[in-house]
Amino acid sequence: FASLREELGVDCLDVHLASGSTTCNLLGALTETLGEEKSVVLQEDGVRVAVNHEMGDDAIELHDDDEVAYFPPITGG
Repeated sequence: FASLREELGVDCLDVHLASGSTTCNLLGALTETLGEEKSVVLQEDGVRVAVNHEMGDDAIELHDDDEVAYFPPITGG
């Protein structure tokens, strides 16, 4: 998480979305909140999203009190 946290300048945000919103809608809300320059890192290849500790994609429907986390690409050696 550290690389995304440093690039975004935040480690946690509470975001209020309309009922029926998805992780794609969340990304749009984060872009509005953080600005395009910062939020572009969440759209890079290899960045993964998890909702309530389960990996997913941009079509997951979100509910009240869901926890969403973004994971940077993992490199190995």
